[in-house]
Amino acid sequence: KPLARPVTLREIKGNSRLKGIPLVRQSRLSVMPLAEPEFREIENMGDALDGIERGGR
Repeated sequence: KPLARPVTLREIKGNSRLKGIPLVRQSRLSVMPLAEPEFREIENMGDALDGIERGGR
């Protein structure tokens, strides 16, 4: 489903639940695998219309 807003790299890097994903550990990845919980976390972040992260800090 489309997200309500884009999730920035800064937001992803600032979310402690996502600190182990390759996007945070390596640079210049355009496609990467995500575990279901990581995908759901980014999806939830994108659904937050006010731009405030829902969790992870």
